Amino acid sequence: MSVAKQLRETRKKLRKMGIHPWYKIEKNRGWIVIDLKEFAALIKKKINHPNKKVYLEGDKLVIEVWK
Repeated sequence: MSVAKQLRETRKKLRKMGIHPWYKIEKNRGWIVIDLKEFAALIKKKINHPNKKVYLEGDKLVIEVWK
């Protein structure tokens, strides 16, 4: 299977999860890039705690929960 086909299939799976990545393909190499804000939003949807805040602080993803 070609790199391009693998990347397109992976992109479809990510889009079904609610993540909209972009990708770049060269001859034998490819990259998928995901915005960290979208990743944080996906994590926030998966956490069941009622009082939560998910945000980026520098290069860290912070998940804050409280009573």
